[in-house]
This record gives sequence, C-alpha cells and structure tokens, in this order.
Amino acid sequence: MAKTYLLKILLQDTKPQIWRRFIVPADIALDTLHSVIRIIMGWSGGCFHLFIIGRKRYTYDFDVDPDFGDISEEGFTLESVLPRSGKFKYFYDITGAWMHDIIVENKDYTNPDCDQAIFCLEGKYACPPNDCCIGVGGYEYFCQAIADPNHEEHEDLVACYDKYYGGTFDPEQFDIDEINQILHKICINLSLSKP
Repeated sequence: MAKTYLLKILLQDTKPQIWRRFIVPADIALDTLHSVIRIIMGWSGGCFHLFIIGRKRYTYDFDVDPDFGDISEEGFTLESVLPRSGKFKYFYDITGAWMHDIIVENKDYTNPDCDQAIFCLEGKYACPPNDCCIGVGGYEYFCQAIADPNHEEHEDLVACYDKYYGGTFDPEQFDIDEINQILHKICINLSLSKP
C-alpha cells in the first residue's frame, strides 16, 4: 500500500484564514503537487510558483533562476525533499505574491472511507481571484468593493470577476465536491489507486 501524507495548507496573512486539508501520495511529484494545490485552493493557473523546502527553492525548468539558487522541480517527489519538520512553503504568482504555509500533519495517513489517492478533506473560505486583486491587501479591498454597491470600484471589480470566472464572488464559498471531482480526474490520469 502506498504511503499517504495528510497536509494542511494555509494562505498566509488572510483573515479569516483561508485553508485546506488534503491527502496526497508521499511520492507525488512536485509539479503534480503544484497542480493539486492550484485546484484545491482555486488558483486559476498560468502563474509562476515556487516550493521553498528547507533552504532550497524548487520550480519549473523555465522559471529556474540560478542567481537565487533555484532548482528544477523535475524528478523530485515530496517525500524525497521533505524536511524533518514536515513544514514548507509554497509561493504562487509573482504579481500577487501569495505565500502559503504547508504542514504535514500525518506521514502515514489512512482513511478507509476515502477512495481517492488525492483528496480534499476540508477547508474554509474562497481563494482570492488572482486575476482581479493583488496580494492580501488587494484581496481585502476587492471584498470590500464588491460587497458595497456604492463603492467607487464596485462595478469594475464585479465585472472583472465575472469576466474571468463567471457569476459573482462569495468570499465564504468553498465547493469541496467540485474540487474532489477534479482531483478524481487527476487520479485517473495518473493511474493512482485508492490509498
């Protein structure tokens, strides 16, 4: 049976705290972990990302910057680079500068009720729409503006969200069923069996 990690990811400096708890195989490739994080958090994708694990920085081949000591994430699994502390960071989108803390809560997780190798167990609050706001301060401003029809940027920011995502934004919305349906497809594509 494959070893499974129980992870918790928290988006730094958000109030209320935006977080997710999820499981992945210990031998998940870092590029696949990046895709999983995008899905569970709700990031739209196409942006720079970086794992900061111990004193090393792992990223896509084409984003590697030797001046900063970057290493290509290709060929590395989470299990192979995980520090003893079981904590590391994930940085998403240079413009938004979204920093996440990731904690390995259990290195040998089992759940007989879970039938997916990659699965989101729980979480709270919507992820900021990275096409409509920049950073935590921008997200707070965005939420205030869309909640107040009299705000000077209300119409523009509501239109921005509708353009990129369709519909209206609810900061409390977190659709775990939709997330797990997408993760199920990843498990099928990667031929991952039940943990």
